[in-house]
Amino acid sequence: MNITMKYSLGDKVFSGQCSWSSVPKTCEHCKGSGLVTVATALESYEVPCPYCEQDVWGQKARGYTQEWNYRVYVQSLTIGEVRVEISNTKHEVEYMCEETGVGSGTLHDEKNLFLTYDEAYAHGETLAKVAQRQREEEAKKKATTKTTRVRKKGA
Repeated sequence: MNITMKYSLGDKVFSGQCSWSSVPKTCEHCKGSGLVTVATALESYEVPCPYCEQDVWGQKARGYTQEWNYRVYVQSLTIGEVRVEISNTKHEVEYMCEETGVGSGTLHDEKNLFLTYDEAYAHGETLAKVAQRQREEEAKKKATTKTTRVRKKGA
């Protein structure tokens, strides 16, 4: 049986990751009021804005949306421990690094570690793009599947 690993004890590697934070942004559809006007041929109605963030009960539009800021970061690491799991269906290699704790720290999957800063940064950018695309798809789906209660304007 051959056990193959990309890295050995003491190797310097790079981990490319992304993090994000949310920033409230005034809703461009309701201009922060939380309500939009729907007009029919005979009357106008105000409805909770379907694009805004809702309160915890999903009832009231708050007048803002969330904008997500993604940041790529690269961490320089030193391999301190190698863990290998082999079975009939998988060959998994994980590493513990001196900077994130050996013995009881972060396990780094081999596919997320790289020999160069540039490779790790490119990996982080890919993760950020995927996360951004997922957020945008969730927001579109959320906006098109909301049900709203209608009240007559001025009532």
